[in-house]
Amino acid sequence: MSLSSAIRVCVVSALLLAIYVEIGTAQNLPFLNRKKSAQTASDDLTIKDGPWLIMCASFSGENADQSAMQLATELKKYRLKTYLYRHSFDYSGKVMGLGWQKPDDDGNFDRKPMMMKAANQAVVQETAVLVGDYPSIDDARAQKNLLQLKELKLNIPGLTADPNNQAKPLKAAFLLPNPLLPDDFFNQPTVDSFILNLNKKLEFSLLKCPGLYSVKIASFRGESRIDQDGKIRTYTPKLKGLKFDRKKETTASRLVEAEEKAHDLTRILRRKGIEAYEFHDRTESYVCIGSFDWVTRETNDRVMNNPDIVKIVNACKPGVSNLPGAPNSIQPKSVKGIPFDPEPTPIMIPRVDRNVRTAGRIGFLKR
Repeated sequence: MSLSSAIRVCVVSALLLAIYVEIGTAQNLPFLNRKKSAQTASDDLTIKDGPWLIMCASFSGENADQSAMQLATELKKYRLKTYLYRHSFDYSGKVMGLGWQKPDDDGNFDRKPMMMKAANQAVVQETAVLVGDYPSIDDARAQKNLLQLKELKLNIPGLTADPNNQAKPLKAAFLLPNPLLPDDFFNQPTVDSFILNLNKKLEFSLLKCPGLYSVKIASFRGESRIDQDGKIRTYTPKLKGLKFDRKKETTASRLVEAEEKAHDLTRILRRKGIEAYEFHDRTESYVCIGSFDWVTRETNDRVMNNPDIVKIVNACKPGVSNLPGAPNSIQPKSVKGIPFDPEPTPIMIPRVDRNVRTAGRIGFLKR
């Protein structure tokens, strides 16, 4: 089961649990700093929120949005960031399940795959209320807020089955990843404070890219490397006809040259009106184009590639040229003599470790 499928199951389970919980009268929580007036609006969940949130409750039916908004408004009194997430569950189709074959001569049954359909074939619209912006599932603030919400007493129509009883209607709340995130989000590479310092002051740093993905179109590797102590270990290339003083090490490292090429290519593309970004780490520098929230997605029982990404890949991949003595030669694309990679590739944008982000006070890195 994919992450997105598992999340949908969790949302339905939360609804089934929440509607049978007893309700109580509203009370103040001593551990939350309550506002004097409620905020009446709540944000719709986006792919940039989270990545971890608390699933509080889900509502369906004619008054789903109204009840969800009422709960979100009430939670905002406690200085909690709330989101609304609307989703449809289609139970009108058939799914593959397991059935029972007729008993054999010994009276034994055996299971076999068979198509099944829901008893109530309908499309259910639900609106969920989530609280969040937590960096991980074991985040201390997330765990604390979760326990607090489980103890909260509220009276929200549609949230509980018996409004006459005092209870804790959010006792079934749980932590979950943002349901809009792609399945491979948590494989996203992270950068440490040293790599952050290499990139954060750049005007078009890849770390400032607002999406989750970009397309790497050119990469430049250095024979030198930056060690863990942050020092660049340079070398002196052996070039015929030239002499270098190894003691002075006057020749710049290939890594520095790689950084300069990536920077120059980014600036050239930006001047052409192309959304380009540069990134530098301990072993290479590279240039990306575009900002995207998805690469592929399932639609109508087929996998769809992001058409905007496909356009960039096709525009930047090598062409075929008939050179003298070499027909049908592969010719890499280039700009001002700076070559592109043979295979432009969509990549996940590196994200900064939350501890590094907090220490560095880097506001532009929120996603």
